[in-house]
Amino acid sequence: MVVAARRFRLLLLVLAVPLAAGAGEACAQEAPAGPMVRVTGRVRDATSGHAVPQARVWLMVEGAGQARIIWSGISEDNGSWISAPLAAGPMDLHVEAFGYRNAAGPVEAPQGMEVFVSVDLVPEPLAMEPLVVVSSRRSRLDAAGFYQRRRQGQGFSITREEFEPRHPVRASDILRLIPGVSVQPGRRGNSGLLRYRGCSPDLVLDGVPLVGDTAVDDILSVMDIEAVEVHSGVLYPSRGMGSSCGTVMIWTREGSRSEVGHPMTWRRAGVVAGFVLMSILLTR
Repeated sequence: MVVAARRFRLLLLVLAVPLAAGAGEACAQEAPAGPMVRVTGRVRDATSGHAVPQARVWLMVEGAGQARIIWSGISEDNGSWISAPLAAGPMDLHVEAFGYRNAAGPVEAPQGMEVFVSVDLVPEPLAMEPLVVVSSRRSRLDAAGFYQRRRQGQGFSITREEFEPRHPVRASDILRLIPGVSVQPGRRGNSGLLRYRGCSPDLVLDGVPLVGDTAVDDILSVMDIEAVEVHSGVLYPSRGMGSSCGTVMIWTREGSRSEVGHPMTWRRAGVVAGFVLMSILLTR
């Protein structure tokens, strides 16, 4: 007889094998009064047909308006299980195993019969909480060695998480937060130029050295900047730069052009390209 419940197959085979009349006096004394029956079975994987060990199996009966467990056990390595002698009559079989859907169904246990039940459990993926991985590193900064220099205490650096609470209005306001850095007032309303300890430092934007005095506010906004680092001495002597005053390195944010404050608008890209071209011509 085949019983379908929760997408599993519960195959009940009744073997007409009378229970041995002289099945041990000790067992007879422990068994309940009335007609006796023994229920046996095997638990298998419905997909592969392999045995399912360590499955929990229990039998229940209805009585006095409520269900109660009359026997429970665990399947062996080959998936088999054997109940103790039980009172004959209708009962419900329940089976559960880790990684499978629970199975349940009725079992008819006539008097004087040994009942065999084959249960095929349907595998079920385990529901787990999603794993969320949050990284505070930016690929560009990490690849450029920003974090390594920061850990080693080289120079002075400041990141977006550190300068945003100060609510800077201009890009130069971020640079003023760095000890020793100032902005020389511009003439006739022009943007001011960077000064480090009173002299003009080398300026590097995303790893590209800029030639000549550059007004940071002309090419960058606050939303463009991801991090700034300042180092004493020369970092790029082979590129025609040789200021003993120091080096100011600005790193812009990464993202798509649809984001607000994308670092490279066409205007800024043109300004940077001009500086790069000038740098190449001067170093030839």
